[in-house]
Amino acid sequence: MFREYIKVFFKYSTLLEELVIRDIKVRYQKSVLGLLWTVLNPLLMMVVITVVFSTVFRHSIPNFPIYYLTGSLIFSFNSESTSNAMYSIISNASLIKKVYI
Repeated sequence: MFREYIKVFFKYSTLLEELVIRDIKVRYQKSVLGLLWTVLNPLLMMVVITVVFSTVFRHSIPNFPIYYLTGSLIFSFNSESTSNAMYSIISNASLIKKVYI
């Protein structure tokens, strides 16, 4: 049964690819920094959190920026991908209903 899902997934992979590309273009078309903002946002947050923990709280954890960035990226990826997947399915419901799955 799982193999059938994989076959269907690869059969309609071009549709999925087109939907992803369209969503990325729509999301970043009005942004000044565009796709670069996706990289800058976690890095800027890492710098702010590291400065706060190292200067304000005077608490030094070895390799803290790496730990923070790793955890933050994993959480953000899961959160954003789930949210965007649901939004994409809802906004493209008419198109998805036309495709036999």
